[in-house]
Amino acid sequence: MKDVIFFACLVVLVPVGTLAASISPRIRELVFFALVFSTATMGKLDINFLSREMYRGSSRGIEFSYLDFLALILLLSCLISPPPRKQRIRWPASLGFLLAYVAYCGLNMLMLEPRIFSIFEFTKILRGVVVFIAVANYIAKPRDILVLVMALCAIAVYSTSVALYERYVWGMHRIPGPLDHYNEFSEYCCIIAPVLAAAAASDRHVLIRWLCGGCAAALGVCVILTISRTGVAVYPIVMFCAIAVCSGLTLTPKKIAIGILIMAAAGGAVYRGWDSLMSRYAGTSLEEEYLEEDMQGRGMYLHIAAAIVRDHFFGVGLNNWSYVVTEEYYPRLGHAAVSYGGTDINVKDLSENEYSHMIAPPAHNLGALTIGELGVPGFIIFYLLWGRWFQMGASFFRGRSQRLLSRFGIGVFFGASASFLQCLTEYGFRNSHIFFLMHILMGVLAAAYVMQDTDATLSGLIRARIVSLREQRERQGQR
Repeated sequence: MKDVIFFACLVVLVPVGTLAASISPRIRELVFFALVFSTATMGKLDINFLSREMYRGSSRGIEFSYLDFLALILLLSCLISPPPRKQRIRWPASLGFLLAYVAYCGLNMLMLEPRIFSIFEFTKILRGVVVFIAVANYIAKPRDILVLVMALCAIAVYSTSVALYERYVWGMHRIPGPLDHYNEFSEYCCIIAPVLAAAAASDRHVLIRWLCGGCAAALGVCVILTISRTGVAVYPIVMFCAIAVCSGLTLTPKKIAIGILIMAAAGGAVYRGWDSLMSRYAGTSLEEEYLEEDMQGRGMYLHIAAAIVRDHFFGVGLNNWSYVVTEEYYPRLGHAAVSYGGTDINVKDLSENEYSHMIAPPAHNLGALTIGELGVPGFIIFYLLWGRWFQMGASFFRGRSQRLLSRFGIGVFFGASASFLQCLTEYGFRNSHIFFLMHILMGVLAAAYVMQDTDATLSGLIRARIVSLREQRERQGQR
């Protein structure tokens, strides 16, 4: 039935939706809003082909979700009927780095065995490129960024409602929210919160600003409910930085009052979850996590990555970490392991404890996972792409204004910083929800990166015209 629904949507929904979105700008806005919101719910309506559900990789099949249909509708409608101010499909900023990364991953997939797990992750990367290009070519005016902000607010309301229901109705201890894992949910919230905090400091209507501020604070509550050690540390850092850059460091009575209100709310939330947070932080120290000789903590992934680099300059293959490490590196390092027994993966008879501890998970460090799977060249290309994204976001720091366009760029910079910091202890960027959220934000950022020059030019012309009119009035008054 899932196959039937998938092909029916592909054959019927995509053409009909493309035609409707090409005719009506409002329908296209609705498609974009749904695309952003779908990053929180895509796991509810998806399908896998060639599924290897027992594989412990970042992709376990050739995945498709209703998010992909929305991205295709948005992209095709932009090709048929370009948005206002865009006469043709443009080359978005950072697309060159993104395509270089895609090309290297494809070459890596062809070079190394087994290929089937690499195909799973490679198709997800291609889907991310489609989302990025679709969004970058859709965004044409500040209103489009406002639609994105409203979609992020809707995600915050939905996620907070789910998190509170899980905690206080179901009685769950660590909250995964609408996602699959609490650490992924924590990173997801930490990415969105600075964007909403920056929007709250913009020149939009006061009700929109209060909505954005309240949603950013609600996402902080979600982070606390996940009891993620890294998330609880990262959230206040990126929020403080985003607010400080947007509002400036000069103190006014209004800023002091808002700061006191935020600290009081944060203090209450932390007090509520104090016992759980302290038990998490006291459970394992940094020394035990990274420096213990038995290498049972997160430091184990760094040791394995170093061993892989010594043996394989080009890595072990995209998404092949779990397979190769389980088969080769666990026995070499003295860890208990059980063989996958081939790429068909027949491990269903294992107990939960055996599955969790005798089959290697992906490295809980995005850098270690990347260099282990893609080798040194892939590691360099991947972080050049990240560097380009950070450069695009940092460009909004100079000459910053209260316009939503400027605030958005600052917010995305710190949202990406949150993902980068959390990926020091996780591989959350490879999670589908976070992966597509980041590609949507970077697609909007690529469009805003070009729009800011036009916006600055228009602002300069308007200011020059105002000055000219004032001078004319002064001369008339003198006469």
